[in-house]
Amino acid sequence: MVNDQTKGPGGSRVGAGFNKGDTLTVAIYDRPDLKKVTVNLLQYTSPDGPFHVIVKDTSDNFTYTVPENTRDFIYINFSGAYPGMTVTWSCASAIK
Repeated sequence: MVNDQTKGPGGSRVGAGFNKGDTLTVAIYDRPDLKKVTVNLLQYTSPDGPFHVIVKDTSDNFTYTVPENTRDFIYINFSGAYPGMTVTWSCASAIK
């Protein structure tokens, strides 16, 4: 279940510092009998903002390829937390 306390590895819902070509993959699962959640990605120059939207609201799974090297934070943002909802994300590094 997703809630305000849900955090990824390292205890944070954000990741900072990405390389050109890194690919973020976001998977969304909603129970069919509940309202669909929407997810977007926000990019911050610092954890406190300001931010800009890099992926608009969607209720579908998606990938985002980082267009250039950045030290910015990328934050996964969703419209609500509903029972039975799961949102996962991962980053495939462009550097091998």
